[in-house]
Amino acid sequence: MIDQKLITFLKLCELMNYRKTAQALHLTQPAVSNQIRQLEQEYQCKLFLYDKKSLHKTTEADMLKHYVENLVYQESQFKQDLCSHKNKRILHIGATKTIGEYVINKQVTRCALNNDNRISVTIDNTKSLLSYIDKGLLDFALVEGFFDHKKYKSIPYEEVPFIGVCHKHHPFANKVISLNDIFKEHLLIREEGSGTRDILERVLIDHNHTINEFDRITSINHFSLLINVLKNINGITFAYKPLIENDKELSCFSIKDLHIIHSFNYVFLDNHYAYDYVIYFDSLRKP
Repeated sequence: MIDQKLITFLKLCELMNYRKTAQALHLTQPAVSNQIRQLEQEYQCKLFLYDKKSLHKTTEADMLKHYVENLVYQESQFKQDLCSHKNKRILHIGATKTIGEYVINKQVTRCALNNDNRISVTIDNTKSLLSYIDKGLLDFALVEGFFDHKKYKSIPYEEVPFIGVCHKHHPFANKVISLNDIFKEHLLIREEGSGTRDILERVLIDHNHTINEFDRITSINHFSLLINVLKNINGITFAYKPLIENDKELSCFSIKDLHIIHSFNYVFLDNHYAYDYVIYFDSLRKP
């Protein structure tokens, strides 16, 4: 059983306010303060500090938070093993929107067809999926975005070219262009927190540019809608090559001296439960 002080600590990390934490846990504010003080005495470090009126976590608090999140997840898995469904494999899987729409259909189908499996799939952006892993809501996530390699374990899924995409009649179609040329175009881009947007922004920063230099930007959080709009307004976007290869209305373009290969990764907390789930799900890729 997880120590109540650690549960209180996680809630305070989430809300960063003693009063709100007390209300959420149906405790008094002095009780919350006392529990945090006991943890600080036990671990011999400060966990929270005030900067003027704002509460901040210390480096030690971040380390403890990661440890406790893993502990909570492992306990939930242990309880699951003990329950009446112990002969069932219960999977909570996350995938970024691009991967969920275009990459893992076969694996999810095979998983669902196995009567010994119970599966739920959450499709969201990388930032949200990582937060679900932290809270123990997902066993693992398959993401294309960046993540903290010190905080999470990962296993590579595959490496995929990241390319420019436009309508087949766009002037860029099947051409190599200069980086400066793209900023005159109407850019269609995914929402903040998405893997594809994060990759594009980082590439531009590496070359002393930002997305704000584009003449026009339209943000859409659904890739299928984004592509449909792109075709009608003759804009451009950036995406993974396999996602557009079967669409005869689209063409790709490349930027001179810029070749981007990005990895899809399984991301999970460092424990054997999550690792075993990843290995099982990955085995469903085989013909």
